[in-house]
Amino acid sequence: MFNIRTFLSNIFWPAILVILAVMTILGISYSISRAARTTNSPILESNVINEEQGNTTLAPFEKTSQMDLPSAYSQFPLSQSVNAIEVELLSVQKAGEYLQANLCYQLPSEADWLLGDRAEDVILNDGKNSIPMWGYRMMDLQTSSEGIPTKRCDVINFPITEDQDLSHMTITIYRLVTSIPEVPDCSLAQKKLDLEGIVIQCNDAEGFFGYEVIQKPESLTDIQTSDIVHESFMEIVNGPWNFEVNLDK
Repeated sequence: MFNIRTFLSNIFWPAILVILAVMTILGISYSISRAARTTNSPILESNVINEEQGNTTLAPFEKTSQMDLPSAYSQFPLSQSVNAIEVELLSVQKAGEYLQANLCYQLPSEADWLLGDRAEDVILNDGKNSIPMWGYRMMDLQTSSEGIPTKRCDVINFPITEDQDLSHMTITIYRLVTSIPEVPDCSLAQKKLDLEGIVIQCNDAEGFFGYEVIQKPESLTDIQTSDIVHESFMEIVNGPWNFEVNLDK
């Protein structure tokens, strides 16, 4: 026979107490979670949803200030002007077996300007060793509104060892040069060579360019003469541009 008193005391009221206890625990947990989100927890993402006045928009990203950057990067960019040509060092970082330097330089003219044509035209000095550049590649070429090239940006590679101390170093760019065209202007080159006492005869028959040294000073070796003639076919802007860099170990 069903006994209402037994049902209330043994089943109904214990069940009610359990339900109330669960609701209390859930309420406390929600309050703690809400407080952590609104007061204690930092905002890790800057694209926070803003729902004020029924509008859903993305909050703007905060711009990282230079003070927020590691010391190895906060020193950049570094800029130096020599012979009216500005060179800007944007960053330096280790990349495996190389140290990479990112820089941009003002172009002296509309010609095809390069960071030198010899490895020793760009040197990394760590205080103990002078390391010629291993190579470089163009990353960007900026032009004017008329389409004239005005600035070129390159990344330079220097070979380094794993334990090499690069905490204090200097990167030096000794000169900028133009690439030599397939058929150089021999008359212009000869005007430069006249100052060195060198006379050449150019030959571009059958589509191949070549030259022969007709006269040179006895004080010059054949290798020295060849280097002087080679440089007479290009434009050169001498530096040096020196950049002192402190890289964290």
